[in-house]
Amino acid sequence: MAHLQCRLKRHLHRRQTGLASEVMDMDNLLRRYFGADDLAAVNVKAIPAATDRMLVDFGLVKDRSEKFALWTLLHLLDAAPDLDVAFENEEDREAARNFMDLMIMAERNGAGQNGAGQNGQ
Repeated sequence: MAHLQCRLKRHLHRRQTGLASEVMDMDNLLRRYFGADDLAAVNVKAIPAATDRMLVDFGLVKDRSEKFALWTLLHLLDAAPDLDVAFENEEDREAARNFMDLMIMAERNGAGQNGAGQNGQ
């Protein structure tokens, strides 16, 4: 999970939208919803309540960057709304698809580095 969090931070810092000059910081999101700087340090029992708060905020937020950042964290927690519901803008939906592809590649690369999936070893 730590390598996914690191990749997410880099992706969010690179993400730029035409509407916002400030990019949401992953550390701020983690502190806001979980009271921790590292997702791995979060008590599993705290995740459902934090996810509920994120979904409420997601529905209220207007800033595209903040909405995208919330969606990425929700995606990592398997709680993200479908893209056609989540984003009005096709550019944002495409960025979300790219993010999902990056996460799949990171998981595959992480599994390969840990020896998983390599000839059953």
